Amino acid sequence: MSLGNFPLGSTVRLPLQVLENGGLPVQASRINSVKIIKILKPDLSTERGYPKSMILLDQSNSLYYLDYKPEDIGNYIVIYNITINEIVFSQSDSFFVGSEESKKISIPTARPVEVKSTTTPKASAV
Repeated sequence: MSLGNFPLGSTVRLPLQVLENGGLPVQASRINSVKIIKILKPDLSTERGYPKSMILLDQSNSLYYLDYKPEDIGNYIVIYNITINEIVFSQSDSFFVGSEESKKISIPTARPVEVKSTTTPKASAV
């Protein structure tokens, strides 16, 4: 899953919700740590200063985040480690950073799709 596209110069909020049992939030008391272990930059080098602990945003929903300011254009890969009851789980995500010109805001919207009939109408006998 992708976190989206961002223009160069943006601060990217990296969110993570800790879930189990088909999508239920893990009880905060069971979570030992939530960290970003590494961020791989577009040239596949590793960002310095990691691992970093994530910040708890919403305890009842086990939602964490960390803000990151990318410096290069391209694809980034984020690797998370979540420790629950001393067991470490890993997860990854990605996002793309484009040029300054990509600052044009695009709001996702749903639009109807025109479906063309694939059947030919039958000729009627007169």
